[in-house]
Order: sequence, then structure tokens, then C-alpha cells
Amino acid sequence: MILNSIATRVRGISAVEILVVLAVLTVIGAMALPSQQKDTAKADMQAAVEDLQQAIYLARSSAISKQADVIMHLVPASPKEPGKVTFSFATSGTDLDSSALDHVYVFPAEIRLETAVNEVLFNSLGKVESPARIRLISSRDAGFDQRLLIE
Repeated sequence: MILNSIATRVRGISAVEILVVLAVLTVIGAMALPSQQKDTAKADMQAAVEDLQQAIYLARSSAISKQADVIMHLVPASPKEPGKVTFSFATSGTDLDSSALDHVYVFPAEIRLETAVNEVLFNSLGKVESPARIRLISSRDAGFDQRLLIE
């Protein structure tokens, strides 16, 4: 008798209960989405900064190892190819081994490079002749822009 009364009380989950659980999960997901987008913008900016720092390091170390002036040319992205930034390197009047030193970086489309100069000269000691300011701007989140000074 007790067994029969327990068996009749056990029921499945109702549609209302499922809808309540789905509504709660949707609200939690909606709260987490802006945080995830902010993390993505921050990671994209960090990757662009690291690419730029690597190009600067390559130009500086090339100048020291070749004992020659090295010019790092900055070619910002064009409207046809957003995010594509080209760094090329040359010694005074001649190209270095272009297969090893021309680098095309593809920044995330939301990252834009701004600079007042199109080239930076590293002398044979790896020093910059005239400092250059570079700004990386995120169109996804205005709070994530980075300014670099090459000196």
C-alpha cells in the first residue's frame, strides 16, 4: 500500500519548470556576453601589440647584427584590407634579405594602426634616430587603445 502511494506521487518535469530553467539560463548568458566580448577585444589588442613589438625587435636586432642602419617601413591597412599591416625593412638605400624581413601582419579587423611617420630608422647600434609614436585603436571597445613609443 505504501509502495503504491509513492509510485503515484512521482511525476516528471512540467513544461513550466523547463521554461523557468531556460529563462534563468538565458538571463545568466546575457549577463556573461558583454564580459566575454570585452575579453576578446583585450586579447585582440594584446596580440596586435605583441606583433608590433616583434617587428620592432626584428628591426633593432637586424641593425645590430648587420652593423648597418635599418629602416622599418610601416604601411597601415587600406580600406580594401582592414587589419592588414605591412612592416618592411631596408638598409640605407638597399633592401635587406626581403624574404626574411618583409612581414605582413594581419591585425584583427577591429584594430587600426595610426602613426604620424611611415618609417622608423634604427642605427647600427639599434638606437632610433627620432622617436616615433604609434597608436593601436580598437573599434570594438574605445577603452582598449594602446600607445607605443619607439625609441
